Amino acid sequence: MVDISIIIINYNSEDYTVNCIKSLFEHTSTTLKCQYIIVDNGSTKKSYLHVKNYIDSIAKEHPVTLVRSNINTGFGGGNMLG
Repeated sequence: MVDISIIIINYNSEDYTVNCIKSLFEHTSTTLKCQYIIVDNGSTKKSYLHVKNYIDSIAKEHPVTLVRSNINTGFGGGNMLG
């Protein structure tokens, strides 16, 4: 069972998104069982691939789910997708 699900929306803000993920891992208690979901909300291919490459590089240590939407559904729609 998961204690908390964290959804982060990325829309052409790859550096902020990667820094947010890093901060979550650094500051979240290890006693919590967290589910991390990153939704790419129709970003450019460059932005999406930057986030994907980072997530792939940490996959063995931290399971993170990356979901990509082909269109920008807005902040609410991105969260619903997540």
